[in-house]
Amino acid sequence: MLASISMTAAADESQDSVDQVLIDEDAPLLMEAKPSDLPVVLTAARLKQPRTDVPAAVTVIPGDLILQLGVKSLHDVFRLVPGMTVGASGSNFPVLSYHGTKADEQRRLQVLIDGRAQYAPNLASVDWLNLPVPLEEIERIEVTRGPNAASYGANSFLATVNIITRHPEDTAGSSARFFEGSNAYQRYYLHHGDITQGVHWRISGQGKKDSGFDRLANDTAFRDSYDLDGANLSVATSSYGPDQLSLQAGFLNGSHEIRLDPNDAEGGTAPNQEQTDAFGEFRWQHDINDSHFFHVQAYYQQRDRDQVWTGCAPELFFSPTLNQLTQRNPGYASAVFARLLGADPLAELTELYSAVQDGSAGLGSPEDDQIFLTLVGEILGGSSNLVCGEINNSIRECRWDLELQDTLRVTDRLRIVSGASLRHDRFESDTYFQGQGENVLGRLFFNAEYRPLDDWLINLGGMMEWDEDNGDYFSPRIALNYKLAENQALRLVLSHAIRTPDTFEQSAQWSYLAKNLSPPLPNDVTEARTFTTRSPGGLDNEKIVSREVGYYVNLPEYGLETDIKVFRDNLWNLIGGPLQLYTFAPENNLALTQTGGELETSWNPLPQDRFRLTYAYLDQDEKYTGTQTYNRLATAITPERLFEIESRLNARHSGSGAWQHFFGRGLSTGLVYYYADNRSGNTFERGDLILNYTYHWRDYRISVMLKGEYLFENDPLIFRDYRMDDDHHVYAGLIVEF
Repeated sequence: MLASISMTAAADESQDSVDQVLIDEDAPLLMEAKPSDLPVVLTAARLKQPRTDVPAAVTVIPGDLILQLGVKSLHDVFRLVPGMTVGASGSNFPVLSYHGTKADEQRRLQVLIDGRAQYAPNLASVDWLNLPVPLEEIERIEVTRGPNAASYGANSFLATVNIITRHPEDTAGSSARFFEGSNAYQRYYLHHGDITQGVHWRISGQGKKDSGFDRLANDTAFRDSYDLDGANLSVATSSYGPDQLSLQAGFLNGSHEIRLDPNDAEGGTAPNQEQTDAFGEFRWQHDINDSHFFHVQAYYQQRDRDQVWTGCAPELFFSPTLNQLTQRNPGYASAVFARLLGADPLAELTELYSAVQDGSAGLGSPEDDQIFLTLVGEILGGSSNLVCGEINNSIRECRWDLELQDTLRVTDRLRIVSGASLRHDRFESDTYFQGQGENVLGRLFFNAEYRPLDDWLINLGGMMEWDEDNGDYFSPRIALNYKLAENQALRLVLSHAIRTPDTFEQSAQWSYLAKNLSPPLPNDVTEARTFTTRSPGGLDNEKIVSREVGYYVNLPEYGLETDIKVFRDNLWNLIGGPLQLYTFAPENNLALTQTGGELETSWNPLPQDRFRLTYAYLDQDEKYTGTQTYNRLATAITPERLFEIESRLNARHSGSGAWQHFFGRGLSTGLVYYYADNRSGNTFERGDLILNYTYHWRDYRISVMLKGEYLFENDPLIFRDYRMDDDHHVYAGLIVEF
C-alpha cells in the first residue's frame, strides 16, 4: 500500500514510542510475566510474553511501519520477514510461504485475523487479495516462524501469521486516503470513528485495483487485473473493567480477470471470477480476578467465487468411453490426455497406439487396452470436433467457529492457558465435488509456562484435534529459555506439527457440467458432464519435526534489538504429484530435510534514524518415498520433477534492509531493499525510495507520499509467464485526517 504515512515524525521521537506500538493490547496486566521494557508478543503461546520468554522465533511488524514503508498490498509486507518468500500463481493470485515449498498450492501456512483462521481447508488456499482487512487498520502482524500446531492446530505447519487490528478506541476521528500509480494501481480508504455511550466504534470503506503483470512468456497480454471494494465495522467497549465486548463485521467483493488455460480450445469466453468474502465476529472477555480471565469468541465467514463462462472442448471429453478409462485406470487416461494436448496429437497418439498394439506400452490390463482402442476409433470417427457450452466453476465455502480460552496465573512462576474450540466447515461446488460436503473439527489445547529458577523458563504445550475427515492427532511443543542477562536469552525449541490433506486432495470429484451445448452432442444432447477425475483418497497427514536454537538480545541504551535462529526441520509424508484435471495423482511421496539460519535486527542509533535488516539462508535435501512407478509413456512427472515443483518458493539466500530518516517538521524518507534468489532460477531484487511529508492546516492533518520501485533484476516472478515490461514503477498518495 502506498505509504499512508500519516504521522508527524518529529526529531525527538524515541524508541520508547516505537516499543509502545508492540505493548499496547487489550489483554489484562496479569498477562505480563513481570514488568519489563522488552517488546512483547501474543501469538506464539497464546500468552502475552516478553521476547526473552517466547518459545519460538517471532517477527513483529508494527502497522505504522507498513504505512511508513509504502507497502502497496498485504502480501508484500512479508518480504520483511526472514525466511519468507512471496510469489504469484494462476492469474496473479499472491502466494507466500515460510521456508519455501510449492508455489501454486500454498498449503502449509496458517493465517489469522484477530483469531479468525483464513486458511480454507477445502481447496487449501489463502486468498491474500481478498482478505477483508485494510492496511490502515492493522495494529501489528506477528509471524511465528516455525511449526505452531501446539497453539493453533493442524496446518500451522511451517509458520503462523497473526494479523491484529486496531481497537476502535485508537482510531477516533476521520480520514480519507487515496493512492495511485503504475500498472493502473489504485487504492482508497475512508473511515470514521467515535464513541457513543461508552462504546467505541469505527466504520470504514476500502477499494483496490491493479492491472497485474504485463505479459506472458509468449509476449501476449496477461489477463489478471482485479477490482475490489469493501467495508468494515468494529465496535468495542472500553478496555477497562471486568468485561470487554467487541463485534466486528466486514466484506470485500469485486472481480478478477482469469486468463484462459493454455489447454483450453479457442472459441470460448474469458472465465472471469466474481469474488465475495464476508465475516462476522463476536468476542467477550471476562476478568475473574487479577490472576484469572477467560474469553469466548465466535465467528462466521463465507467465501464465494462465482465463475461462469462459455468453454469449448473436443466432443471426446464427453465420451462415456473416456470416462470409463479415467475411472478404471487414471494413469492410462493421463497418457491419452498428454497426447491429445501435445504439439502433434495425431503423431503422438499413433506412437501410443503402436506401443499398445505390440504390447510394449505396459499402461494397464488387456481390458484397459481395449477401451483405449475403442477410444481411438471414436477420435478417428470425428469426436475431436469442438463443442461449446456454459460452464459453472463456482464454489462457496462457509465456516462457523466457537472458541473458549482460559488464562490462569497459578503462582508467580506458573501460568497456564487452556481451551477448546469447535469448527464446522461446509462447501458447495458442482465442479470440484459434484455437490456439497462438510467437516467438523474439535480441539483441546494448553500451554504451560513454568519458571523453575529465575533465569530458566519452560514452555510446554500441545493441541489435540478430532477431525471427521482425517481422524484425531496431537501436536506437542516444548521450549527451554535461559536468560543470560535481563535483556538477553537463549532458547531451545522442539516442536511437531501436521498438515491434514485438504478436501480437494482427499475427495475430489472433478468434472464440468456443460449446458446449452452448441453444436449439440449426438441425439441432440445439449447438457452433459465431461469425464470425471477422482482423487485416489487414502492420504495420510503431512508431518514435521522442527529443532531450533535461538538467541535474542535487546539493548535499549544502544537502540539495538536482534534475534538469531538456526534450525533443522525434518518433513515427511509430504503430498506430491500433479493435481490437474488431466493428471490427478496425489501421494505421500516426499521427505525433506531443511537446515539454515536467520537473522533479524533493528537499530535506532539516533532518534531520527531507524535501520532494519533481515537475512535467511536455507539448504534443502529431498528424498522420494512414494510407491508409484514412472512409465515414460504415461507421465513426465518424475521424482526429480516433483522435487523441482516442491521447491519453487525456496530461496537459498533472501533478506531485506530498510533505513528510515525523520528530518522533523513532518518530513521523512525511507530506503528499502529486498532480495531472494528463488530456486526456480529467477532472482527477485528490488529497491524502494519513499518520501513522506505531513503538515497541519487548521483541524486537518494532510500527508503526501511519493514512492519509487526499481527492479534490479526484472526476472519473471517464480513462473516464466509473470513478466513486467518496466523495471521501474512510481506511486503517489494523499492522506487527509480530521
